[in-house]
Amino acid sequence: MEVPATTAVHLTSGVGDIMVHRLSGTTYAKSGTGSVDIGDSSAKSVTAADVAGAGAGDGDVTVSFKSVPDKADAGTEGGDATVRLPQGAYDWTPPRRAVTGRWT
Repeated sequence: MEVPATTAVHLTSGVGDIMVHRLSGTTYAKSGTGSVDIGDSSAKSVTAADVAGAGAGDGDVTVSFKSVPDKADAGTEGGDATVRLPQGAYDWTPPRRAVTGRWT
């Protein structure tokens, strides 16, 4: 699907990957069992998650930004989470708990 770059998107998938690239509108993407990849984002607010309850989420979450966001929220219960930010100063809070996987 192709939408204008400024479109706010709210995407969910029970099973399957989600890929979103080059958007500047608020972005929310959540997959139950699959990876979430948000790339080249210039959105001020991004939420990306692979969570299926009871630790079943097993995909990776990758988010990369072209410009500094106000909010970046990425989480996974069983895969790796990677957030790439442009150079700048950030207030970062590490994850409260790790089920499996790693944060980079």
